[in-house]
Amino acid sequence: MKKKEIKRGDIIEIVGAKYVFPKERPIGCLEYNKWLEFIKDNKDLFVWYEDTEDGVYRKNNLDEVPQWALKTVLDSLNRTIVYGTSKIVRSCHDLIIKYDHLDGIVSISIEKKMTKEVASILLRMARSIGGKLVINGTYELECIEQLE
Repeated sequence: MKKKEIKRGDIIEIVGAKYVFPKERPIGCLEYNKWLEFIKDNKDLFVWYEDTEDGVYRKNNLDEVPQWALKTVLDSLNRTIVYGTSKIVRSCHDLIIKYDHLDGIVSISIEKKMTKEVASILLRMARSIGGKLVINGTYELECIEQLE
């Protein structure tokens, strides 16, 4: 089994099960409601962006957002972005997960080398929403034993 180190800067996505290598646009989009349910069922692991200090500030100051940026800010406050809690990462910015309504994929951003604990959670997420965890569009992570 080929081992892989997953680190900052890698493109990490959960894509539909019909995704084909090499990277192409995902086919068979992931259902937002399944992703939402996974986040709700694991609320000790994730915090919604809109519930963070920055998210609350943005919500309370929408009238100061320029019109050209308003849609982007509103989208970020619409249960599409979660941060890892201190239960799984040191800083909430060490793990950011976004659901992309346009492509129906989940994008994952990490600030440090991926731990086996985080990989295990992401694999559970992928399985529960009917997707697979793909790194840099060419490598599918199927089990935590594949991590270096």
